[in-house]
Amino acid sequence: MPFPVVFDVSMVDFPQGMYSGITWLVESSDQLFLVCVCFVGFDAGNIGAVNVYRMDFSTEAWCRVHDIGDAVILLENPNMAASCPASPLGLKANRIYFMNNFLADDADLRVFDVELIGDAGDYSGPPT
Repeated sequence: MPFPVVFDVSMVDFPQGMYSGITWLVESSDQLFLVCVCFVGFDAGNIGAVNVYRMDFSTEAWCRVHDIGDAVILLENPNMAASCPASPLGLKANRIYFMNNFLADDADLRVFDVELIGDAGDYSGPPT
């Protein structure tokens, strides 16, 4: 029976001015992604950035990405995330979907285009 491989990976840093956030691990197309919704200061009602990273197992490091392919990532509570192919479902690819209910259940759906998220994590595109 093979033994699992264990390695130590540093966590990603929050963008400047953001000191808290929620992270999710999600598998998509045999790749491991880390999605981080970052809050301005410690205010969970003020989303300042959404960053997506892919695990590079050869270097044992998270690498920032701006493309997750023909997929969408669905975030639920901090214990659940899933990915699914976008095209067969009629969804726009390369998107992150989540409900902005970190403080209260306000049913505000948020959609972020991974390609339009800047290097600092800021969202530079139009609302989707």
